[in-house]
Amino acid sequence: MYDAPAVTTRPQATLCALLLVLLWSPFAGATVTQGLELPDLTAQAQRVVVGRVTHSQPQWDPDGMRIFTAHTVDVTESLKGATSTSVTVFTWGGTVGELGQRVLGEPDLQPGDEAVFFLEQSPVAGAHRVVGLAQGVWRVSRGTQGRVWVSRTASRLMLRVPGRTAGTFATVADVGVAAVTLEDFRAQVLLLGGARP
Repeated sequence: MYDAPAVTTRPQATLCALLLVLLWSPFAGATVTQGLELPDLTAQAQRVVVGRVTHSQPQWDPDGMRIFTAHTVDVTESLKGATSTSVTVFTWGGTVGELGQRVLGEPDLQPGDEAVFFLEQSPVAGAHRVVGLAQGVWRVSRGTQGRVWVSRTASRLMLRVPGRTAGTFATVADVGVAAVTLEDFRAQVLLLGGARP
């Protein structure tokens, strides 16, 4: 006669594994970064521009290890920093041939996108990076009766915002990012940047 081996359970190990899964799951598919409010974005940005993406060119970095995309943005208005008619914005990720790379938290920019861009100098000569990953892109949308709105959509970021998230992480939507008119937004940025609205 065959005696089946006794099955022992380890409730502590099972509980520990379940706890790890539950604690880690909010971060799956997200990038964790410091939350930046409008004053922080404006202070950290060397340039703040309103513009439209006209061209996106994905390419390999010089080492051939990572893909980045150079986006040409036609500038309609400069709110801080140097003025120019266009600027190149660099983001990690893109598709070259049949191979694609994605960096969660980077802004997803496509030709035709209109936004307010908070920019800092990029390691790529002549290009800029967005401050705070996707937090530094405020999308422009046109509403009824000619109203123009801006809002931030950084849904793939988990943020730590001092004084607002009690040491835990939150999404952009959780820290109160409502749409505001472009006119009011422009005035706030100009004031924070030291210019007169």
